[in-house]
This record gives sequence, structure tokens and C-alpha cells, in this order.
Amino acid sequence: MSNNNGFEVDVLDYGARIISARLKNTKGAVKEFIVGPENPEDYYLTKFSYSGATIGRYANRIGEAKFNLNGKEYLLNANQNGHCLHGGGDAGFHNKIWDSYIENNSLVLKLNSPDGAGGFPGNMTVTVKYSVDENNCLNIEYFAQSDKDTHCCLTNHAYFNLNDKDTRGLYAYINSDTITKLDKDFVARGEYCDIIDTPYSFNPEKQIGKDISSDDYFIQNRSGYDTNYCIKRNAKNNVEFCAYVCDKESGMKIECYSTMPGLQFYATKNSGKLNEQTKDYNGFCLEPQYYPNSPNCPTYPTTLLKKDEDRFCAIKYNFFC
Repeated sequence: MSNNNGFEVDVLDYGARIISARLKNTKGAVKEFIVGPENPEDYYLTKFSYSGATIGRYANRIGEAKFNLNGKEYLLNANQNGHCLHGGGDAGFHNKIWDSYIENNSLVLKLNSPDGAGGFPGNMTVTVKYSVDENNCLNIEYFAQSDKDTHCCLTNHAYFNLNDKDTRGLYAYINSDTITKLDKDFVARGEYCDIIDTPYSFNPEKQIGKDISSDDYFIQNRSGYDTNYCIKRNAKNNVEFCAYVCDKESGMKIECYSTMPGLQFYATKNSGKLNEQTKDYNGFCLEPQYYPNSPNCPTYPTTLLKKDEDRFCAIKYNFFC
């Protein structure tokens, strides 16, 4: 996909994933924003399978890989320390070949996820629609429907970088004063944490690496941030501002907007590492989402997708160069 400003986006049907987003700067140089393998086939052949992908049925973690729904316990694929992460390994949407077609000026990708996939109930149909506009914006729209009550949390897992920088030197702003509290396994349990004047706050903006040497357990454990921020929103279902990351020297910047209540900010020592030769702090993620482990946490916004209900959510990334 492209616009008249030299903004171009490549999408792969394996995982319905973004594999390139590039924009010409004022000097005519093409700048790449996406971190990923050099060749499209490498997404399949390597372990870098989340990069740029559509994540489902449930982005982030579900504790103990189970939940109760309508009086029945559902056991999910446990693929991380006894918990379910990003849909449960092989069952995840990032591992599937999606059907694709062009509709007007959009690329549409569709997937049918059968009842019981990853342990989740319901035959689910998911559609992802990608489009670009003349403001150098990538729009992502998600549509989902199930023939049984189930839980659904979708996002995109692109790894970004700006001017090939060590991400610790980039500046970030996140429109949040609260995060979801985690246990030692990085699983949320229904509680919140006020982050004003703590190492987690990016309001006002600061360099990503400013507090990365904090003695906080979770920052130390990841050598960075793997954190769900509760976004300050004005209205349910509106596409609203979540965060930005910018490089002061080159002028490259990404703004993130979404309809969803949370944003997983992932910027660690290992984020964006393709192999042992790749430098540390090679990428960051801005993943709009519902809150992790919401099926087991009634205090969090519900991720319940009722039978035959239409689910819609959206993400917008604005690119500047």
C-alpha cells in the first residue's frame, strides 16, 4: 500500500503482519520504521513470529491458562510458565495463513478460527482491514464474531525503531497515570498501580532509558518495560490518542491511537532482537489492547465477545519523518 507522499506499507498474509512501513524524509531518503527479518519467508522459518503480526485470540497473558465462562472452565494452551500468552503458541493467529483480497483502497485479511482452537470456545471469524491515507497514517480495523460466548483481545505486535537507534535514546510519551499491577510471572490479577512520579511514568515525556536502571523488580527483570498502561480516554470506542515515540535528532516519530483501553509498551533489552548478532534495545512495541488476564479479573474492562455479537476495534499509527 502507498500514498502520494512516498509512504509505503507491506503486509504479509502469514500472520496478517506488517513487515515494512517506510517514508521519505525531506531530503528524499527512505526511512524504515519496522524491525524484522530481511526476507518475508524468514518470519515463518525463524522464531521471530510475533513481529508485526495480528495477535489473537487473546493478546497478552491469561493466568494459569484458563477461565470460567457460563459455568464451564476452559483450559487453554499454556505456552509461558503455565500461562497462556498471545493465543497459546501454535493456535495463535500469528501462526496462520490468512485469506486476503483488495476492497476499495484497503487490504482485507480474514481468518476462521475453529471452536476449541487453543482451548477457546466458539467458531470465530476475524477480519483485519489495513489502509493508508495521505497523512502518512496506517489504519488497522479489526472485526470479530463467534457462534459461542468467548473472550477476544486483538492487537498488532509490530516492533518499531526510529533511525536505527538504540531505543534507550528515544523519547516516549504515554497518556496514562495508571498501570495494571503484576505478579512475579507478569500476570495481572485485577489490581491497578498509580504511576505518577514513578519510573513507569512517561507523562511528561522522557527518554526510554532514563529509568531503565531502576531497582523496580519488573523493570530489572526485563531490563526495560513490558507493561500495560491504562490509557486516559474520553469516550468508549472512539479512536483516541495513546502514545508517541520520537527521535529528536532525525525527526522520526510514531503516534499511536486506538479504541482500546490499554497499551502494552514493550521496550526491553531483547525487544527487536533477530539473532545473537542483533544489538540490544533494537526495537519497541506500542500494542493497543484490552487489559491482560481480563477473563479472570472482573475489575478490568470485559473482553467477553457474546454469541453472534459484532466486535470492532481499531488502531491508528501516524508516521513522521
